[in-house]
Amino acid sequence: MKLFTRFRILNATRSMVGEVGVERVTMRGIAARANLTAPAIYKHFRNKRALLDEVIASGFSELGNHMRRGFDCPSGPRGLRTMIDQGANFAVRYPRLLEMMLAPRTDDGVPVRRLQTQVERCMRDGAMTQTNPRQLALVLWAQMRGQLSMRHEAGPDRIRWLYDHSVEHALRAAA
Repeated sequence: MKLFTRFRILNATRSMVGEVGVERVTMRGIAARANLTAPAIYKHFRNKRALLDEVIASGFSELGNHMRRGFDCPSGPRGLRTMIDQGANFAVRYPRLLEMMLAPRTDDGVPVRRLQTQVERCMRDGAMTQTNPRQLALVLWAQMRGQLSMRHEAGPDRIRWLYDHSVEHALRAAA
């Protein structure tokens, strides 16, 4: 029962973030969405920050799961491209969650580890020059993170265009 209640609270928080943005998330609003009382939330989370940190961690976990699709591709470069595309897809699908995830000092190790694994595959396949795969993964993630964190008034198509062109430049430099 406790796990189910915790899951309801996390889903309600994520839903509220997606609808109104993190700035307007309240414990009472979360409680109403989860069909609980606000004090009941504190039995599962120390405070609002701890709750939001867990939502961020679950967002990175979900993004990492989407990025895993790159491991199934027949070539390292195609898999890397698939992983990068999943970042853009995630940004379009969950813009407010991603905005919260890309705040300074968030733990974004999951996507970096996924990229590093795929970069290592590309190097083994001879599709990329041998270099430090962790550093290259960090450069790719920094490029992705920078593009995804920008405000794009022109909508999803513009996000994808800018994202594709900037990341393609980074990939060409690494090849």
